[in-house]
Amino acid sequence: MELREFAELHADCVQGWTEQAESGRYAKTSKRLTKYRNSCPACEIAERAQRYIQSRIEGQHDYKAGEECRHCPIDVFREHLGPNSSGSVGIGCEYAEDSPYREWADAHSERERTVHATAMTKLNWTYLPIYEFI
Repeated sequence: MELREFAELHADCVQGWTEQAESGRYAKTSKRLTKYRNSCPACEIAERAQRYIQSRIEGQHDYKAGEECRHCPIDVFREHLGPNSSGSVGIGCEYAEDSPYREWADAHSERERTVHATAMTKLNWTYLPIYEFI
């Protein structure tokens, strides 16, 4: 993945969450988001990286849910991975302290969803070295 494609995916994420903030809806309805794995460009990148790693390990093509999150471009999510119920790597966007994604998913009002969706547009992304190979 070149930096250009990375920037395009980041832009889709920002635009998609901006649309979510404007709608105030719970369901991810932005077409910019729904075309990606888990309706998330960052999850798309993380999965591609994990699939690349798995393809390099002879005889191992599957991985446990959450393992791809180690390659998430969103810093706060990648840095706050926790164990899930099966002891595997937990999904950072659900475990990170004060995660705007988790807050958005748990919000009870349109106003709350708008605030947390807007926060999603401001998260820092980092281009990881593994992305050169995907």
